[in-house]
Amino acid sequence: MRKLKLKRKKSIVASIMKSYIYIQDEQANDLILDEISLKKVGVLKNGQSIELDIPLQDRYIYVVYDKNFPKTYNTRFLVKEDYGNVELIAQPKFNPFKGNPFVIWRSK
Repeated sequence: MRKLKLKRKKSIVASIMKSYIYIQDEQANDLILDEISLKKVGVLKNGQSIELDIPLQDRYIYVVYDKNFPKTYNTRFLVKEDYGNVELIAQPKFNPFKGNPFVIWRSK
């Protein structure tokens, strides 16, 4: 197992909206996106972070930013096997036509 820390960077964009965090898990069926079985692991509000234990294999992390339409409003990030312990940052970008989509990147 390795550690994954996901931080939602504080932003005025979508500041009152919650984001729902899912991780790829073949055993779970909380949600299926892009033909990948996902397990819900948490909810992030503006400026919060979450720390998880994840398997050593490649895993997709999804940030769903509209619980009513998760297949439309989501962003994913592939956490590769060789990353080891990793810290990710997620932040919504202003684009009301696309629901203020999140961008995810690795922290240096």
